[in-house]
Amino acid sequence: MKVTVLVAAYNCEVTLGASLASAVGQSYPASQFEVLVVDDGSTDGTAAVAEGFGGPQSNVRVLRAPHRGLAATCNAGLAAAQGEYLVRLDGDDRFDPDCLVMMARVLDANAGVGLVYADRIEAYEDGRRIRVEMRPFDLLKTIACGMMFRTAQARLAGGYDDLLFEEYDFLIRYLQIAPETFHLPVPLYTYVRHGAGMTARPEYWDRGWRQLEAKWGAARLQALGCDRARLTAQS
Repeated sequence: MKVTVLVAAYNCEVTLGASLASAVGQSYPASQFEVLVVDDGSTDGTAAVAEGFGGPQSNVRVLRAPHRGLAATCNAGLAAAQGEYLVRLDGDDRFDPDCLVMMARVLDANAGVGLVYADRIEAYEDGRRIRVEMRPFDLLKTIACGMMFRTAQARLAGGYDDLLFEEYDFLIRYLQIAPETFHLPVPLYTYVRHGAGMTARPEYWDRGWRQLEAKWGAARLQALGCDRARLTAQS
């Protein structure tokens, strides 16, 4: 098994079907990847939607767990992943059909590369679609999903801590182990932005930054190019 697509799902029954359809509909051979949905104790029909993609010939696996939050759910998926490579997909976002084949090809051909990332499309509720160009690599421009890691190194980095900015914290630790990154200059991930969501609130960004600063220190974050003003501005 080459690739695990990890979907940490919580109460996303309305959008999950389209997300999983984009995952199972990849141009990458189905025998070479799995879609691992970890249901974080959802109280709606999330698990039923995921299990609807299952079956004897399916490459979709569903794990159901009590509600413990995003970090614990991702760690459960990381522990259960069978793929040599790992990429996260949110339950309301979508992959381009060539996402896995293009990213896995880079890791196959470049043993020193630990992380593959691409441009993305940000889709807004008003219909706007904006391409975000990601080169050069910038920690604060990344999102948790749509980047492909090496699973063994993700485990070595310690997985995810229970922070609001679990993705930044994980990347800091992962890049200490596998610092070489590779950029694909095409949009391979669609990130759906919700105007009324948690990340639209200023207190979310303030609390997340304070957690990150308490763990890593202001000087270390500055050295990594992480600036509170920049972080707040992009929200």
